[in-house]
Amino acid sequence: MKPGRKTQPDVIMEPDVPGEMPDPPEELSEDEGKEWRRYWAVSPPGWFPRETWPLLVQLCRHVVNARWLGETMQEVRAGLLDPTNAEEIKHLEVITRLHDREGRAMAAIMEKLRLTTQQRINRNVAAPMQAEEKPEVRPWITQ
Repeated sequence: MKPGRKTQPDVIMEPDVPGEMPDPPEELSEDEGKEWRRYWAVSPPGWFPRETWPLLVQLCRHVVNARWLGETMQEVRAGLLDPTNAEEIKHLEVITRLHDREGRAMAAIMEKLRLTTQQRINRNVAAPMQAEEKPEVRPWITQ
Protein backbone atom coordinates (compact mmCIF):
# COMPACT_ATOMS: atom_id res chain seq x y z
CA MET A 1 0.00 0.00 0.00
CA LYS A 2 1.34 3.42 -0.94
CA PRO A 3 1.72 6.08 1.73
CA GLY A 4 -0.40 9.21 1.50
CA ARG A 5 -4.07 10.07 1.27
CA LYS A 6 -6.53 7.51 0.12
CA THR A 7 -8.62 8.62 -2.82
CA GLN A 8 -12.39 8.54 -2.68
CA PRO A 9 -14.24 6.34 -5.15
CA ASP A 10 -15.83 8.13 -8.06
CA VAL A 11 -19.39 8.48 -6.82
CA ILE A 12 -21.62 11.03 -8.46
CA MET A 13 -24.66 11.92 -6.41
CA GLU A 14 -27.28 14.31 -7.60
CA PRO A 15 -28.45 16.73 -4.94
CA ASP A 16 -31.90 16.31 -3.42
CA VAL A 17 -34.09 19.25 -4.37
CA PRO A 18 -36.83 19.83 -1.79
CA GLY A 19 -40.29 19.55 -3.29
CA GLU A 20 -39.14 17.67 -6.41
CA MET A 21 -39.97 14.05 -6.99
CA PRO A 22 -36.97 11.96 -7.98
CA ASP A 23 -37.36 9.47 -10.79
CA PRO A 24 -37.94 5.90 -9.66
CA PRO A 25 -34.74 3.89 -9.33
CA GLU A 26 -33.84 1.91 -12.45
CA GLU A 27 -34.15 -1.34 -10.51
CA LEU A 28 -37.94 -0.93 -10.31
CA SER A 29 -40.28 -2.34 -12.94
CA GLU A 30 -42.80 -0.09 -14.67
CA ASP A 31 -45.60 -0.99 -12.22
CA GLU A 32 -43.29 -0.57 -9.25
CA GLY A 33 -42.22 2.82 -10.63
CA LYS A 34 -45.89 3.88 -10.75
CA GLU A 35 -46.18 3.04 -7.04
CA TRP A 36 -43.02 5.05 -6.34
CA ARG A 37 -44.58 8.07 -8.03
CA ARG A 38 -47.88 7.61 -6.16
CA TYR A 39 -46.17 7.66 -2.77
CA TRP A 40 -44.13 10.71 -3.69
CA ALA A 41 -47.18 12.52 -5.08
CA VAL A 42 -49.21 12.24 -1.87
CA SER A 43 -46.41 12.84 0.63
CA PRO A 44 -45.25 16.22 1.88
CA PRO A 45 -41.91 17.54 0.59
CA GLY A 46 -39.00 16.02 2.44
CA TRP A 47 -41.00 13.02 3.70
CA PHE A 48 -38.62 10.55 2.08
CA PRO A 49 -34.99 11.46 2.72
CA ARG A 50 -32.53 9.55 0.57
CA GLU A 51 -31.74 7.07 3.35
CA THR A 52 -35.37 5.83 3.28
CA TRP A 53 -35.40 5.12 -0.45
CA PRO A 54 -34.42 1.43 -0.11
CA LEU A 55 -37.45 0.92 2.14
CA LEU A 56 -39.69 2.73 -0.32
CA VAL A 57 -38.32 0.55 -3.14
CA GLN A 58 -39.20 -2.57 -1.14
CA LEU A 59 -42.66 -1.21 -0.34
CA CYS A 60 -43.32 -0.62 -4.05
CA ARG A 61 -42.27 -4.19 -4.82
CA HIS A 62 -44.49 -5.64 -2.09
CA VAL A 63 -47.49 -3.59 -3.28
CA VAL A 64 -47.10 -4.84 -6.86
CA ASN A 65 -46.58 -8.45 -5.70
CA ALA A 66 -49.62 -8.28 -3.41
CA ARG A 67 -51.74 -6.87 -6.23
CA TRP A 68 -50.65 -9.68 -8.58
CA LEU A 69 -51.37 -12.34 -5.94
CA GLY A 70 -54.77 -10.74 -5.28
CA GLU A 71 -55.59 -10.86 -8.99
CA THR A 72 -54.53 -14.50 -9.05
CA MET A 73 -56.87 -15.28 -6.15
CA GLN A 74 -59.72 -13.49 -7.95
CA GLU A 75 -59.16 -15.63 -11.03
CA VAL A 76 -59.33 -18.71 -8.83
CA ARG A 77 -62.58 -17.49 -7.27
CA ALA A 78 -64.01 -16.83 -10.74
CA GLY A 79 -64.29 -20.57 -11.25
CA LEU A 80 -60.93 -21.58 -12.56
CA LEU A 81 -60.32 -23.78 -9.51
CA ASP A 82 -61.63 -27.32 -9.29
CA PRO A 83 -62.66 -27.71 -5.61
CA THR A 84 -62.31 -31.49 -5.87
CA ASN A 85 -58.68 -31.33 -6.97
CA ALA A 86 -56.41 -31.47 -3.91
CA GLU A 87 -53.41 -30.21 -5.88
CA GLU A 88 -55.26 -27.06 -6.95
CA ILE A 89 -56.41 -26.47 -3.36
CA LYS A 90 -52.76 -26.66 -2.25
CA HIS A 91 -51.84 -24.06 -4.85
CA LEU A 92 -54.60 -21.78 -3.56
CA GLU A 93 -53.29 -22.19 0.00
CA VAL A 94 -49.80 -21.23 -1.15
CA ILE A 95 -51.10 -18.17 -2.99
CA THR A 96 -53.14 -17.14 0.06
CA ARG A 97 -50.11 -17.48 2.35
CA LEU A 98 -47.95 -15.48 -0.03
CA HIS A 99 -50.60 -12.76 -0.26
CA ASP A 100 -50.81 -12.59 3.52
CA ARG A 101 -47.00 -12.37 3.78
CA GLU A 102 -46.92 -9.50 1.28
CA GLY A 103 -49.58 -7.67 3.30
CA ARG A 104 -47.61 -8.06 6.51
CA ALA A 105 -44.42 -6.86 4.85
CA MET A 106 -46.24 -3.83 3.42
CA ALA A 107 -47.69 -2.95 6.83
CA ALA A 108 -44.30 -3.21 8.52
CA ILE A 109 -42.60 -0.99 5.94
CA MET A 110 -45.45 1.52 5.96
CA GLU A 111 -45.13 1.83 9.73
CA LYS A 112 -41.39 2.41 9.43
CA LEU A 113 -41.92 5.07 6.78
CA ARG A 114 -44.73 6.61 8.88
CA LEU A 115 -47.28 6.17 6.10
CA THR A 116 -50.16 4.81 8.16
CA THR A 117 -53.00 7.09 9.22
CA GLN A 118 -52.34 6.39 12.88
CA GLN A 119 -48.77 7.63 12.59
CA ARG A 120 -49.72 10.79 10.72
CA ILE A 121 -52.26 12.01 13.28
CA ASN A 122 -50.93 14.61 15.67
CA ARG A 123 -51.68 13.20 19.13
CA ASN A 124 -51.85 16.68 20.66
CA VAL A 125 -54.72 17.48 18.32
CA ALA A 126 -56.44 14.08 18.34
CA ALA A 127 -56.60 13.61 22.13
CA PRO A 128 -58.68 16.76 22.85
CA MET A 129 -61.00 15.89 19.96
CA GLN A 130 -61.69 12.46 21.48
CA ALA A 131 -62.21 13.93 24.94
CA GLU A 132 -64.91 16.35 23.78
CA GLU A 133 -68.42 15.26 24.60
CA LYS A 134 -70.35 14.57 21.48
CA PRO A 135 -74.13 14.43 21.36
CA GLU A 136 -75.48 11.02 20.58
CA VAL A 137 -76.61 11.11 16.98
CA ARG A 138 -78.12 8.09 15.34
CA PRO A 139 -78.57 8.90 11.67
CA TRP A 140 -79.84 5.42 10.95
CA ILE A 141 -82.90 6.04 13.14
CA THR A 142 -85.50 8.23 11.47
CA GLN A 143 -88.07 9.99 13.53
